[in-house]
Amino acid sequence: MLTFFFLAILLIAAECQDKRPKRPNKMKGRDPLERSSVLLLDGATFTKVVPHHNLTTVVMIAGRADEGDYGVISMKEDYWAFAEQAEFGGNADYVRFAHMFVEKPSSHELPTASETRDAVAKIDPTFLSSRQHPRIYLFEPNTLEPIMYPQFQSINVIALARWLSQRSKFYMGVPGTIQAFYWLARKFVVDAKLADDEDQFRSDVLAEAGETLEALMREVSSEEYTELGKYYLKTMERVVERGDDYIIEEVSRLEELVSGGGPNLSQEKRQNLQKRVNILHNFITFPKIMQNDEL
Repeated sequence: MLTFFFLAILLIAAECQDKRPKRPNKMKGRDPLERSSVLLLDGATFTKVVPHHNLTTVVMIAGRADEGDYGVISMKEDYWAFAEQAEFGGNADYVRFAHMFVEKPSSHELPTASETRDAVAKIDPTFLSSRQHPRIYLFEPNTLEPIMYPQFQSINVIALARWLSQRSKFYMGVPGTIQAFYWLARKFVVDAKLADDEDQFRSDVLAEAGETLEALMREVSSEEYTELGKYYLKTMERVVERGDDYIIEEVSRLEELVSGGGPNLSQEKRQNLQKRVNILHNFITFPKIMQNDEL
């Protein structure tokens, strides 16, 4: 009888335990808005992080409350996913990702909320008066001058990778691109501008690219991979022959073919042309082009 009594007590206690409010499953001291590979900043920490003497800083600014807007939630998640992929699947050694969340004014807010709004107003005076959809800004090393990601351009891997690689040392392996040749493309169009003899410098990079291609052909038995490497070399040769404007002209020509090729353009051909476009974007790092948000 006594045993039955104690069993009843234990069953009642277990049932009460199940009805208790569940505690959030998060690490003590961590803000639930923190994300892998992304720094969570506020008005105070932003000024300590930006600018950096060597790193490019990419910051997403958004309202803290999503208010059920699926588009806003999707933009945030796409940015977080890109940052994580960039850190673990790309080459982001010279880039760091961060985000700041803006609170709506409230009589019960923490002092940091007001400080954060002030910091955001300095970065972009139009943000607080807008619908506060997420916006992305890039800060180059040693400057507080923000470069805003085009508001009406999709936040996806290829678009963000192109935009970021044009403005920093950053590589993401989108279809067609090869990391070793990406760095050679940067040398060919950026470092050459700083050389005493630009023509000789580019000739040396071409020779290095040829050696890299030979090593690639020995190590990788893939005809497609080899052809992609050859296209990097061909692009360099065309720039030497026709000048820097060749890159933009060729991108425009190929993108027109991809988008307007019609039913006569096979899916395989379309994909091959798109890979060439992706390769050409590895060369778009000219200062005058870096300010062109249409690319």
